[in-house]
Amino acid sequence: MKKLGLISFAILIVTGLALTPVYGQAGMSFGAGVEGNLLTLEEQSAALGGVINMENRLGPVFALGANIGTAYGWNDFFSIENRVFGRWYFAKPASLEFFFQADAGLLVTFRTFDFFESRGSPSAGLTLGSRINVSNKWFIEPYIRGGYPYLGGIGVIAGYSMPGSGKKRIAPNDVELKTGEELVVFRYLDTVPEIAALSIEPYVYFGSNIARFTGLDRKTVENNYRLLREIAVFLNQNIEYSLIIEGHANPVTLTEDEEAMSLNPLSIERAELIANNLIQNGVDRKRLIIAGSGGSKTLVPWADRENWSLNRRVEFVLIRQRGGNF
Repeated sequence: MKKLGLISFAILIVTGLALTPVYGQAGMSFGAGVEGNLLTLEEQSAALGGVINMENRLGPVFALGANIGTAYGWNDFFSIENRVFGRWYFAKPASLEFFFQADAGLLVTFRTFDFFESRGSPSAGLTLGSRINVSNKWFIEPYIRGGYPYLGGIGVIAGYSMPGSGKKRIAPNDVELKTGEELVVFRYLDTVPEIAALSIEPYVYFGSNIARFTGLDRKTVENNYRLLREIAVFLNQNIEYSLIIEGHANPVTLTEDEEAMSLNPLSIERAELIANNLIQNGVDRKRLIIAGSGGSKTLVPWADRENWSLNRRVEFVLIRQRGGNF
């Protein structure tokens, strides 16, 4: 029983870890926290310990994941548990996400004063909790749990979110610029002192699904036009520079069809709109390079719906041949 329990436990750990690169299409998160439980083995006991959690978003409301926990029980035992779970986010008011979770796994316990006295037990449970998104990347998850052999439990996890592996996303469009054998130097616009000193946002933002500023708040629109004016002035005064104008869009379905048929054309259309504005302000068209990266270079992860607008943007990169001055 001891060997079977440990082997099953190892298999579950490998399975849980494998979920991360395979299924993390729409965002991954990692967290750690504490969990207290009332459980029954030969007898009822309370236990308190730590837990490490890994979750992979499959879409807007569904996720798969795994966690590993350890606990010390009041009845002189130490436990290690691995669970795999499925999660449903059923409500998302503001920065909160409420979820319902079902899990299954294996619990291995060891007597504190006799490490070789161990047993394995299957575990299953249901969890109700909420994810509090304190920023674009950081979150806190309080929850309650019940099942077998856990009669009830409560816990809290703090964690970090990141974009998914994007298995179905198209690779970014690399812009390679060379003149003969001369090296071309790239530099983002906001690192140039004349622009950075203005303390303005270095991106131009757009409304949803369009290459216009419709639907944006007044402050964002004013920033857009001010940035474009300053770029035109800078380029007209510094003719040794050229400018890459790279458009971006926000992915919704994370599919190849969306990228090819919608996001790539939209990102190029946004870049062309900005190029036309600079041309109207006296910039030579030959000094502007248009690029579109679709939804391949997002600023915020797919799961952060409230900040999707940050992905609908145009970025600027100054270029010059080596030997020029910034």
